[in-house]
Amino acid sequence: PCIYRHTDGLASVLDLGTMFGNRLWSLPPSVTRRLGIEIHPPYIAAGLTQFGPMDPRIELRLGDVREYREILAGEKFECAMLIDVIEHFDKPEALTLIGQVLSDFNRVLVFTPDGYHHQTADHYGMGADHWQTHRSGWTADELTALGFSVEVDPGHHGQKGGALFAVRAHGETK
Repeated sequence: PCIYRHTDGLASVLDLGTMFGNRLWSLPPSVTRRLGIEIHPPYIAAGLTQFGPMDPRIELRLGDVREYREILAGEKFECAMLIDVIEHFDKPEALTLIGQVLSDFNRVLVFTPDGYHHQTADHYGMGADHWQTHRSGWTADELTALGFSVEVDPGHHGQKGGALFAVRAHGETK
């Protein structure tokens, strides 16, 4: 519901670390351009199988989210999503990625566990243990300091401490 609400009325959304691309299928009808970038080929393949025929508004590309500028090669999107992504990088690398994304997109959505949650395995069993390892933890205060408006979901995934959903749009600071 948070993603839908914050992308309603937009025409284009980039999902960095899209995994199966499932979030792209559930965006509001206004979003006519939907691109997901994912580093692990089995996730893209499974997404295409799981969600059936490709919606013409959706494209999945193989690539490292840290290289999204090169992958996009000048393509523009209104919004970028980092959903369950930043915790997979160490803090300095994640802060660099967040800074780039904030400078390149009018709206940025971030979803991450609230605090550090130990994870070293690919719970989907698709050989992505390296990519699924958590290397950092985040707090509402840290994301607020970056200018995001933050909502806390205390029961998400049953995680102790819950999850954080953060939004920042140009001209909005908190």
